[in-house]
Amino acid sequence: MLIGMASKNAILIVEFANQARDLGMSITKAAITAGEQRLRPILMTAFSSLFGFLPLVIADGAGAIGRWSLGTAVFGGLAVSTILCLLFVPNLYIVIKTLEQNFLKAGKKPRGGKGGKGGRGGSPDKPKEPLAPLTPEDAPVPSFKTSTQNE
Repeated sequence: MLIGMASKNAILIVEFANQARDLGMSITKAAITAGEQRLRPILMTAFSSLFGFLPLVIADGAGAIGRWSLGTAVFGGLAVSTILCLLFVPNLYIVIKTLEQNFLKAGKKPRGGKGGKGGRGGSPDKPKEPLAPLTPEDAPVPSFKTSTQNE
């Protein structure tokens, strides 16, 4: 359960950041936005789970030693994994996506070439226009859609 909650939080931060990137945000802005958007739900889930595990940590009576050891491991693990997830996942997202972007740009070679020798690339006569950078006033506010499966 502990591993599932920790990985779910990280996956959701990355997914929200990818959706923000699809809206045209930079890598850094997308990671920050995803972290901000997921902060409250992650903390709510963590705090409710921590309060649920608290009786195991402060148990007394018969079998208290077993409950203490289990409660301490789960309580401490969830607290540490939540903090690490909120701090490191957005930073790692920035690092990995920046490296990915740099290596993909450097590794791409134009397809097709001149003269149309069997290339599968697009028309060399019409280069794609780069997207204009968005100013903070023009930037869209991301609205993320959750799965419609549960509606």
